[in-house]
Amino acid sequence: MADSNKRFSGKYGTYALIDKIGSGGNGEVYNVDIENKTSDIPIAEEYVLKLLVLKPQMKSDEKERREKRFRREVEVVSTKLRNINGVIPILDSSYENEENTDSSHWYLMPKAKKFIPNEYTLEEKTEKMFQVAETICELHKINLSHRDIKPDNLLIYNNRLCLSDFGLLWTEDYDMQITGEREAIGPEAIRPPELEAPINQNSSMFQKSDVYLFAKTLWIVYTGIRKGFYKRYSRVDDNIYLKSLLKTEYTLEPIHELIEDSTYDDYMRRISIEECLHLLSIQSNVFNSNLSKELLGELRFKEAFIPAKQTTRPDEIRIVNENEIYKFLSKMCMNSKIIIAEFEKEILLGKFKSIKLIEHDIYEIGVDEIHEFMNGTEKKIYVLISAVCLEGEGKCTICVNHIDNSNRFGKVCLQINQIQRMTGKICLDGKFELRIVP
Repeated sequence: MADSNKRFSGKYGTYALIDKIGSGGNGEVYNVDIENKTSDIPIAEEYVLKLLVLKPQMKSDEKERREKRFRREVEVVSTKLRNINGVIPILDSSYENEENTDSSHWYLMPKAKKFIPNEYTLEEKTEKMFQVAETICELHKINLSHRDIKPDNLLIYNNRLCLSDFGLLWTEDYDMQITGEREAIGPEAIRPPELEAPINQNSSMFQKSDVYLFAKTLWIVYTGIRKGFYKRYSRVDDNIYLKSLLKTEYTLEPIHELIEDSTYDDYMRRISIEECLHLLSIQSNVFNSNLSKELLGELRFKEAFIPAKQTTRPDEIRIVNENEIYKFLSKMCMNSKIIIAEFEKEILLGKFKSIKLIEHDIYEIGVDEIHEFMNGTEKKIYVLISAVCLEGEGKCTICVNHIDNSNRFGKVCLQINQIQRMTGKICLDGKFELRIVP
């Protein structure tokens, strides 16, 4: 409980501290009762007061730096950010009442609610984080950078997820040093390299720092793992990869791309917050079934193809090892279609449903929605795969060789134009190409 006698005089009345509800690097937050409330106070259900706390053991330069941060937060939020959705307004502050003899520094705000991600669905989390990205975008448009984006600084106000705590906000209008020489910024696991101590006060990189912090905060909001993760997002680490952690049937390819492209160590390689908004919008359309089948298929294909490619060890762009071929194709089934090509002709066989290694480098491929020439019920293709060629992002060709005694697997097809109706079991024998496509 706060000291019941602690009161501050302001333009809307006397602010009496009730109880402490939070604290951070720059102060403590209290519920307040406003005594002798004036009629012109902005309407809110409840109000809170943030109080700057300077501990006696702090050195004088540290106290001065913290006070500068606090004053700047009040000034910028009250002016530059006053009309930005997603920023909780400051209603009053000690700097507007400097005739008071009390030397304390404080500001008054409407009370916001704590953001608890596990109370929301995946779709709702995406919508809320889209709102945060919109706010960051507005900051960047006026050359500001938050630099302290993390789950603890997200609050619900007016049914919107808002950014709070602007004590480390960067703007070129202020040339004062607000971080110590050896002071890093933000939690270690989600901190971009450029915010490690000592920090180069270079505004050109701080907007990309926001993108990095936003992407890792998005990951924490999705997973509920508050520690976050170190370094760049990885699709091949099941402790990090969202598809492994969330067990959702939806494709999360737009989010994979967002976090992957936002967490490069080199800030120059990171995408912008506008690009983050675009990818979040695509993800929302996935959830709302607002994408065409073609685009949705491409996303699912890419989500399967990239980690499958990353977890193989190809010789240049050719996978020739039997185990690696099987591992790669296993990850592609259920998310792909198969085309057979020979003599510049192509036939879509259908959906790639299953893969089985039945003998040394002979594979049984199960397909669905098969071409009319396979009118049987089994719908199996038998191939001897000599290699899988990865031809850049999303392009994959299976090289098929001759099989000894191939008739025992099914009718042998020598050319596409000679394919006959059969039982649904076919052995592709010869120099055919099978292409895996979205």
